[in-house]
Amino acid sequence: MANNKTLKIAAGQQVVYRGQKHRISQVLSLAEVELLDEQTQQLCTADISELESVVTMADDFKPDL
Repeated sequence: MANNKTLKIAAGQQVVYRGQKHRISQVLSLAEVELLDEQTQQLCTADISELESVVTMADDFKPDL
């Protein structure tokens, strides 16, 4: 089954970076974003290629029919 999940790169979007949920605080370029770790309130810069979409557990475990 193909993985057709998309990643929206925009301020305010929640993403997964290095296994932790973050929120995009601003888009710095076509390759980088500034992320806010909502648990620690720390900012960091990340390459867009390292980001993953936030997917609910239910989406990951849909039964094959």
